[in-house]
Amino acid sequence: MHTKGVAPIQFLRGKNADAIVAFYFEFAQLKQLYRQGWLQRSVAKQNCESVAEHTFSVTLLAMIVADAYFPEFDTAKIMRMCLIHDLAEAYTGDYTPQHNIDKQQKKYQEQQAITKMLSKLPNSQSYIELWQEYHERQTKEAQFVKYMDQLDMVMQASIYEYLYDKDLSEFMSEIHKIDCPQIQNIFEKLCRIRHKPDQRELL
Repeated sequence: MHTKGVAPIQFLRGKNADAIVAFYFEFAQLKQLYRQGWLQRSVAKQNCESVAEHTFSVTLLAMIVADAYFPEFDTAKIMRMCLIHDLAEAYTGDYTPQHNIDKQQKKYQEQQAITKMLSKLPNSQSYIELWQEYHERQTKEAQFVKYMDQLDMVMQASIYEYLYDKDLSEFMSEIHKIDCPQIQNIFEKLCRIRHKPDQRELL
């Protein structure tokens, strides 16, 4: 798993750190952890987003889209869910299909990681339940956050298409399956301005 450096939590070995301080050192790993799928598509490390950057983008995108198109949603809950949706990757890393990991093994690793990270915090059960709600995808908020996770991915892919003069259409396929006219409308508008290889503009 490619990262920018050593996991910050290692600096606390042998120290009796406060729970919130320790949690910060744990989730700070997400700033170090590259989104592995981009590296696998030859995006250079200096341009590759981290999992923390992805989380920020998903959260901001979700706030704007929810406020614009889904006023009936609990936007605060959605943003909280966005912030923790990939939290377990601080320990598990950012698995992609190329890692060929068994789905049940991945699920087990993520559950162990999220319990380790959150169980020591005040109000821990509410955070764990929110994370579980996202991964079970049974509520409208959880489904919406997954949509935003996918929408962020295709928008970032479109940026890399411009930057590297390449076709990343493989990342666009999943969003076609989303049964949500508002999301599809945003995606269609993105497709209209996507870069075509060999027509790169000056960046």
